[in-house]
Amino acid sequence: EPTRAYLEEIGRRENATLERSEENLGFIIPNNRLAALGQAPYIALLNSDTEVQPGWDITLTEFLAGRPEYGAVGYEGGLLGADAVGCGRGVGDAIDYVSGWCVCVSRRTYEAHGLFDEQNLQFAYGEDSDFSLRLQEAGLRIHALSPQLVTHFGNKTIAEVAQTRDTRTSFWANHEYLRHRWADFLAQQRILARREGNDCISPDIR
Repeated sequence: EPTRAYLEEIGRRENATLERSEENLGFIIPNNRLAALGQAPYIALLNSDTEVQPGWDITLTEFLAGRPEYGAVGYEGGLLGADAVGCGRGVGDAIDYVSGWCVCVSRRTYEAHGLFDEQNLQFAYGEDSDFSLRLQEAGLRIHALSPQLVTHFGNKTIAEVAQTRDTRTSFWANHEYLRHRWADFLAQQRILARREGNDCISPDIR
Protein backbone atom coordinates (compact mmCIF):
# COMPACT_ATOMS: atom_id res chain seq x y z
CA GLU A 1 0.00 0.00 0.00
CA PRO A 2 2.80 2.56 0.67
CA THR A 3 4.16 1.89 -2.83
CA ARG A 4 0.72 2.34 -4.36
CA ALA A 5 0.21 5.66 -2.55
CA TYR A 6 3.67 6.82 -3.61
CA LEU A 7 3.02 6.04 -7.28
CA GLU A 8 -0.39 7.69 -7.20
CA GLU A 9 1.20 10.84 -5.81
CA ILE A 10 3.78 10.81 -8.59
CA GLY A 11 0.99 10.34 -11.11
CA ARG A 12 -0.84 13.41 -9.84
CA ARG A 13 2.30 15.51 -9.69
CA GLU A 14 3.78 14.49 -13.04
CA ASN A 15 0.54 13.94 -14.94
CA ALA A 16 1.55 10.33 -15.53
CA THR A 17 -0.72 7.42 -16.40
CA LEU A 18 -0.62 4.56 -13.89
CA GLU A 19 -1.59 0.98 -14.70
CA ARG A 20 -2.33 -1.41 -11.85
CA SER A 21 -3.00 -5.14 -11.74
CA GLU A 22 -4.19 -6.97 -8.65
CA GLU A 23 -2.40 -10.06 -9.98
CA ASN A 24 1.37 -10.42 -10.28
CA LEU A 25 1.80 -10.73 -14.05
CA GLY A 26 5.56 -11.15 -13.92
CA PHE A 27 8.04 -9.14 -15.97
CA ILE A 28 7.15 -9.78 -19.60
CA ILE A 29 3.48 -8.84 -19.87
CA PRO A 30 3.50 -5.61 -17.79
CA ASN A 31 6.48 -4.17 -19.68
CA ASN A 32 4.88 -5.03 -23.02
CA ARG A 33 1.62 -3.38 -21.99
CA LEU A 34 3.28 -0.22 -20.74
CA ALA A 35 5.49 0.08 -23.82
CA ALA A 36 2.41 -0.12 -26.02
CA LEU A 37 0.72 2.72 -24.10
CA GLY A 38 3.54 5.23 -24.57
CA GLN A 39 4.20 7.72 -27.34
CA ALA A 40 7.61 9.10 -26.38
CA PRO A 41 10.52 8.53 -28.79
CA TYR A 42 12.30 6.30 -26.27
CA ILE A 43 11.27 3.50 -23.92
CA ALA A 44 13.30 2.90 -20.76
CA LEU A 45 12.66 -0.11 -18.54
CA LEU A 46 13.81 0.14 -14.94
CA ASN A 47 13.39 -2.47 -12.21
CA SER A 48 12.04 -1.55 -8.79
CA ASP A 49 15.17 -2.84 -7.02
CA THR A 50 17.42 -0.12 -8.45
CA GLU A 51 18.79 3.27 -7.45
CA VAL A 52 19.47 5.89 -10.11
CA GLN A 53 21.89 8.81 -10.36
CA PRO A 54 21.06 12.13 -12.04
CA GLY A 55 21.17 11.91 -15.81
CA TRP A 56 20.79 8.15 -16.00
CA ASP A 57 17.92 8.39 -18.50
CA ILE A 58 19.36 11.17 -20.66
CA THR A 59 22.62 9.25 -20.99
CA LEU A 60 20.72 6.28 -22.41
CA THR A 61 18.60 8.26 -24.86
CA GLU A 62 21.51 10.38 -26.06
CA PHE A 63 23.52 7.26 -26.80
CA LEU A 64 20.76 5.89 -29.03
CA ALA A 65 19.96 9.25 -30.62
CA GLY A 66 23.36 9.50 -32.23
CA ARG A 67 23.74 5.83 -33.12
CA PRO A 68 20.89 4.47 -35.27
CA GLU A 69 22.80 1.20 -35.74
CA TYR A 70 22.15 0.33 -32.07
CA GLY A 71 18.89 -1.30 -31.00
CA ALA A 72 19.29 -1.34 -27.22
CA VAL A 73 21.50 0.15 -24.52
CA GLY A 74 21.69 -0.36 -20.76
CA TYR A 75 24.01 -0.30 -17.77
CA GLU A 76 24.86 -3.98 -17.64
CA GLY A 77 25.67 -6.43 -20.35
CA GLY A 78 25.35 -10.18 -19.94
CA LEU A 79 27.25 -13.16 -21.30
CA LEU A 80 25.53 -16.45 -22.06
CA GLY A 81 26.66 -19.96 -21.27
CA ALA A 82 26.17 -22.78 -23.75
CA ASP A 83 22.88 -23.60 -22.01
CA ALA A 84 21.51 -20.07 -22.69
CA VAL A 85 21.68 -19.08 -19.02
CA GLY A 86 23.47 -15.85 -18.15
CA CYS A 87 26.85 -16.61 -16.59
CA GLY A 88 28.91 -13.46 -16.80
CA ARG A 89 28.94 -9.71 -17.31
CA GLY A 90 30.41 -7.44 -19.93
CA VAL A 91 30.53 -3.81 -21.05
CA GLY A 92 30.57 -2.04 -24.37
CA ASP A 93 29.65 -4.12 -27.39
CA ALA A 94 31.33 -7.29 -26.09
CA ILE A 95 28.08 -8.68 -24.69
CA ASP A 96 25.43 -11.18 -25.69
CA TYR A 97 22.52 -9.25 -24.20
CA VAL A 98 21.56 -6.09 -22.32
CA SER A 99 20.29 -6.92 -18.83
CA GLY A 100 16.59 -6.18 -18.53
CA TRP A 101 16.71 -4.42 -15.16
CA CYS A 102 17.66 -1.26 -17.04
CA VAL A 103 17.39 -1.15 -20.81
CA CYS A 104 16.44 1.56 -23.29
CA VAL A 105 15.21 1.27 -26.87
CA SER A 106 13.89 3.80 -29.33
CA ARG A 107 10.22 3.88 -30.23
CA ARG A 108 11.27 3.13 -33.82
CA THR A 109 13.07 -0.02 -32.75
CA TYR A 110 10.13 -1.08 -30.60
CA GLU A 111 7.65 -0.61 -33.44
CA ALA A 112 9.83 -2.65 -35.78
CA HIS A 113 10.77 -5.48 -33.44
CA GLY A 114 8.40 -5.43 -30.47
CA LEU A 115 9.65 -6.03 -26.95
CA PHE A 116 9.39 -9.33 -25.05
CA ASP A 117 8.06 -12.58 -26.51
CA GLU A 118 4.79 -13.47 -24.75
CA GLN A 119 4.08 -16.39 -27.06
CA ASN A 120 7.09 -18.51 -26.16
CA LEU A 121 8.25 -17.12 -22.80
CA GLN A 122 6.39 -17.06 -19.51
CA PHE A 123 6.32 -14.80 -16.42
CA ALA A 124 10.03 -13.90 -16.18
CA TYR A 125 13.64 -14.90 -16.98
CA GLY A 126 15.44 -14.98 -20.30
CA GLU A 127 13.26 -12.36 -21.98
CA ASP A 128 16.09 -9.81 -22.04
CA SER A 129 18.55 -12.15 -23.73
CA ASP A 130 15.93 -13.27 -26.26
CA PHE A 131 15.10 -9.65 -27.07
CA SER A 132 18.76 -8.70 -27.49
CA LEU A 133 19.38 -11.69 -29.72
CA ARG A 134 16.40 -10.82 -31.90
CA LEU A 135 17.75 -7.30 -32.34
CA GLN A 136 21.16 -8.64 -33.32
CA GLU A 137 19.54 -11.13 -35.68
CA ALA A 138 17.90 -8.13 -37.37
CA GLY A 139 21.31 -6.49 -37.85
CA LEU A 140 21.25 -4.08 -34.90
CA ARG A 141 23.94 -3.71 -32.25
CA ILE A 142 23.58 -3.62 -28.46
CA HIS A 143 25.68 -1.86 -25.84
CA ALA A 144 26.30 -1.71 -22.09
CA LEU A 145 27.46 1.67 -20.79
CA SER A 146 30.15 2.51 -18.28
CA PRO A 147 30.34 4.29 -15.83
CA GLN A 148 27.39 3.01 -13.90
CA LEU A 149 24.57 5.48 -13.31
CA VAL A 150 22.09 2.88 -12.06
CA THR A 151 22.73 0.50 -9.17
CA HIS A 152 20.89 -2.81 -9.25
CA PHE A 153 20.47 -4.47 -5.88
CA GLY A 154 20.37 -7.92 -7.39
CA ASN A 155 17.22 -10.04 -7.46
CA LYS A 156 15.50 -8.35 -4.52
CA THR A 157 12.19 -8.28 -6.38
CA ILE A 158 12.27 -11.85 -7.67
CA ALA A 159 13.34 -13.15 -4.26
CA GLU A 160 10.17 -11.69 -2.78
CA VAL A 161 8.01 -13.02 -5.62
CA ALA A 162 9.51 -16.50 -5.20
CA GLN A 163 7.96 -16.71 -1.74
CA THR A 164 4.49 -17.00 -3.28
CA ARG A 165 5.15 -18.25 -6.81
CA ASP A 166 7.11 -21.10 -8.38
CA THR A 167 9.60 -19.01 -10.36
CA ARG A 168 11.86 -22.00 -11.04
CA THR A 169 9.30 -23.41 -13.48
CA SER A 170 9.36 -20.33 -15.70
CA PHE A 171 13.15 -20.06 -15.35
CA TRP A 172 13.81 -23.51 -16.76
CA ALA A 173 10.96 -23.46 -19.28
CA ASN A 174 12.14 -20.15 -20.72
CA HIS A 175 15.74 -21.29 -20.99
CA GLU A 176 14.71 -24.54 -22.63
CA TYR A 177 13.04 -22.44 -25.33
CA LEU A 178 16.12 -20.23 -25.67
CA ARG A 179 18.40 -23.26 -26.09
CA HIS A 180 16.36 -24.40 -29.08
CA ARG A 181 15.59 -20.99 -30.59
CA TRP A 182 19.18 -19.76 -30.41
CA ALA A 183 21.09 -23.03 -30.79
CA ASP A 184 23.31 -21.74 -33.60
CA PHE A 185 24.14 -18.53 -31.78
CA LEU A 186 24.98 -20.39 -28.58
CA ALA A 187 27.26 -22.79 -30.40
CA GLN A 188 29.14 -20.33 -32.57
CA GLN A 189 28.42 -16.63 -32.09
CA ARG A 190 28.13 -15.86 -28.38
CA ILE A 191 31.05 -13.98 -26.85
CA LEU A 192 32.43 -16.86 -24.77
CA ALA A 193 32.15 -19.31 -27.66
CA ARG A 194 34.60 -17.10 -29.58
CA ARG A 195 37.18 -17.17 -26.80
CA GLU A 196 38.97 -20.49 -27.07
CA GLY A 197 39.25 -22.23 -23.71
CA ASN A 198 37.27 -19.54 -21.91
CA ASP A 199 33.73 -20.51 -21.02
CA CYS A 200 31.69 -20.65 -17.83
CA ILE A 201 29.32 -22.92 -16.03
CA SER A 202 25.95 -21.23 -15.69
CA PRO A 203 24.63 -20.81 -12.15
CA ASP A 204 21.41 -22.28 -10.88
CA ILE A 205 18.39 -20.02 -10.53
CA ARG A 206 19.15 -17.03 -8.33
